[in-house]
Amino acid sequence: MKISMWMLYDALAAQCLRHNLDDRAKKRRIKSVMPYEGPQGLTGDRLYVADAAGPDAVVIPPAPGFIIFVGENFVLESPGACQYIVLEAAGYKAGLAAVCRAFDTYRDWYDTLQDELNGGLNLSRLCRLGSDMLGNFTMLYDREYNIIAGEFALDDAHSRLLIEKSGPFYALSADAVRQLKSNADFQQTFRQTGADVCIVDFLPYAVLYVNLGQGSVYEGRLCVTDTRRPFKNGDYQIAEILTEVLRVAIKRQAVRGSDESRRFGAFLQKVLDGHVHSDEQLETALQLWHWKRFGRYVCLYIQQSEQDAQTSSDLFLISKITLSLPGSCSVRYKAGIACVVSLPARETARAAAARLEHFLKGFIPGVGISDVYTDFMDTAAYHSQAVIAAEMGAEDSAARWCRHFRDYAMAHYFRYGTSVLPAIHYCDEDVRRLMAYQDTRTDYYGTLKAYLENNMNLLETSKALFIHRTTLFNRISKIREMISADLNSPEDRTRLLISFKLMEADKAYRRPQREKGRGTA
Repeated sequence: MKISMWMLYDALAAQCLRHNLDDRAKKRRIKSVMPYEGPQGLTGDRLYVADAAGPDAVVIPPAPGFIIFVGENFVLESPGACQYIVLEAAGYKAGLAAVCRAFDTYRDWYDTLQDELNGGLNLSRLCRLGSDMLGNFTMLYDREYNIIAGEFALDDAHSRLLIEKSGPFYALSADAVRQLKSNADFQQTFRQTGADVCIVDFLPYAVLYVNLGQGSVYEGRLCVTDTRRPFKNGDYQIAEILTEVLRVAIKRQAVRGSDESRRFGAFLQKVLDGHVHSDEQLETALQLWHWKRFGRYVCLYIQQSEQDAQTSSDLFLISKITLSLPGSCSVRYKAGIACVVSLPARETARAAAARLEHFLKGFIPGVGISDVYTDFMDTAAYHSQAVIAAEMGAEDSAARWCRHFRDYAMAHYFRYGTSVLPAIHYCDEDVRRLMAYQDTRTDYYGTLKAYLENNMNLLETSKALFIHRTTLFNRISKIREMISADLNSPEDRTRLLISFKLMEADKAYRRPQREKGRGTA
């Protein structure tokens, strides 16, 4: 990544005494920061930090470059040759550290953009990262003036008049589009190749924009409004960097919609049919989609009628799912649309479903949502969860649009037992979490089970487990930290006990009885 002097000036403005920056400072040429140690070997792609607070003046030769002076005791042999900033002399080391921090802030931000680009390709998250850096609302428009990503405020009268709901999108109102198209200054913006600001009389704010297309054809644009703070000189370069990343993300999404999408979709259908058993085959296919076998996944399922199946409505829905959930793959499967979503580290299944609801609520009655799982090889079973949630939600007159399997798990078990899914799928999440510790030195699963079966009596439980009461007390304290259930709640205790009974009833997951006297701390 390369940044501009104006970007650094914005980050260091509170410490700046003066500067000599012009249009050359807009160029993103700086790729690293170095201490200035003399005129030898200076290059135009590095920023040099010079100690100008000492008794001897720093002499800078007449060579073009970028310099930050800490202090004012310096001499430029050719004042117009270099772009420079003067920082207050609070100590050279402190000044150099401040410059490095400013540079690292931009580099870390760019690395975060790249991580998102190589992960979910989520345009809205990229725009939010841009908003965080720019300090203003950032929106991405397509060629039809729809806002396809980003954030904006509808809490003022001007915005409510300019922006309206259009199908699954928000878009500029028809009246706003007519006024813009009739404005000569606005028409000039379509021929702009870099970042620029547009000020139109009827807009209550200035707009910093960068066109997505790099020719004469309008393909959409990134827009930033100055509703939170005035624009700074470095904002232009930040917007250009963000737009470059968005262009790549859009192109990669287009690739996913072509040959790679069809190939991975065919592979996903094999996974759902249970025809993929080779780890090597699985890893190779997942690399095509920039996924890994072990991650955080969730399955979605949308039921379709016979009429829908005979039309191209599934293609429309799949395109909308891809737009709202870029880190996903959707295919037509049996009587509906199956979708697998790769979740970012901090996103929940409910958050992903909420984004889908925003785009599709007006087009379909609801969506089935599985639990989150970590091994892609388990996709077929969790797809069944999503199908169950969709079907049982359709029978429920009070069903929500987002139909989570967890809300219907027990009802389905009491109706069908384990004939459709193994018992572990019906178990409470806390019980499944404790199962991960079965083969470790401390058996939290067995401890909680015995504790609940003995009505939370420490003495009786310690006798049943052949461990000391202090050991049991420490284990229970740890378990309370590990689970979300409240052991003081009768409802939560009942739910946990039912889950333990389910596991006992299913032979595939029945645990061998621990040997007596094998208590561990």
